[in-house]
Amino acid sequence: MESLKMIECSEGDYWRALEDLPPSFAAMRLREGGILAFLSGEPWDHVHGIPTFSGYMMLGSQYFVTDRPVTPGEFSIQCARYGLALKRWAWEG
Repeated sequence: MESLKMIECSEGDYWRALEDLPPSFAAMRLREGGILAFLSGEPWDHVHGIPTFSGYMMLGSQYFVTDRPVTPGEFSIQCARYGLALKRWAWEG
């Protein structure tokens, strides 16, 4: 697979993606107020049988999106670089 890059996006883009559907996977830090990284709720495609998603991340006051659809494993590695643990989202509503 090609190298994963995070490109800057607007705060509005980040929140629209988060509020559109519950995320499939998310990384949270409660002391910092909630979700800091997530994969969009619906997969874009399936690569070798594995779903791919758009990934979003908030770092301080900056917002980022992946430059291509990614697998949960790929995004988990990116999250770990910032001390975040990506986990499957469990909707409790």
